[in-house]
Amino acid sequence: MAIDGRHNAVALATVALMTDPRKPIEAHERFVGFADILGFRSLTRSTSTQALAHLYQGTFARVAADAAAGGRSEHLLTTLNVRLFSDSVIWWTDSDRAAEFISLLQALRYLLAAGMCTGLPMRAAIHHGDLACGPLTFTSTKVLGETVVGTGLTNAYELAESQEWAGGVVADETIEKYRLLAQTVGAAAPPPNELESRGHVHRFPVPVKTSSGVAKVDHWAINWPGVLNTQVGADAIRSAFTDHGKTVDTASVRAKVDYTVDFVRVAGKLSSD
Repeated sequence: MAIDGRHNAVALATVALMTDPRKPIEAHERFVGFADILGFRSLTRSTSTQALAHLYQGTFARVAADAAAGGRSEHLLTTLNVRLFSDSVIWWTDSDRAAEFISLLQALRYLLAAGMCTGLPMRAAIHHGDLACGPLTFTSTKVLGETVVGTGLTNAYELAESQEWAGGVVADETIEKYRLLAQTVGAAAPPPNELESRGHVHRFPVPVKTSSGVAKVDHWAINWPGVLNTQVGADAIRSAFTDHGKTVDTASVRAKVDYTVDFVRVAGKLSSD
């Protein structure tokens, strides 16, 4: 097959990927988390790229790193893989052990709480499924890349994007997977029937997008307010949505604020100011 000059580089890279003799990429069942910042479009329009870079490096990246290191629950630390890209954070575990699920859940609890405290409210989701990840290899050492692909990531992304608040959920089938895994482990993973009583998650009617608008759907909501040291007021939650030049001047954003306040109230962390 003839290859013209325009496609030569792509063709060479493709051949390199197909013929590289090193260890092939493999898919494994893992727990996968996805989170993104709400109001990111407004943030980029109101903030210079330089200021945004400082915000990310000094705040967002630090928060993600702290969360990946266990947040306030370092004794639960297991290996977590984290990648930041634009407004999104992708997380995955090395395997699907019960203890790894708990570490990922704790990390996202901390991430959501810290994001709210730093004016970067987020939405997130945890799912379980196949994920393949590994470095890309090319003929040129100046071309670097990584593959992260699989149903676990796709499902986590779709579940996160469906939500209309600042918060996160764990897919029902992922909770069921944890129930099965946790039957054979010790203290590293709380008994499944204690996930809610210990404050990790709450069964809650989460606002999600539907073809006709927004509906409340029961989900296992990630209890991020539970890691806060103090009560938080509705005004403080609202200001998180406006920090760094973001705006709440739409009905959709105001609704997200109200839904978020409702959850903080149910979690027992809303002050009376």
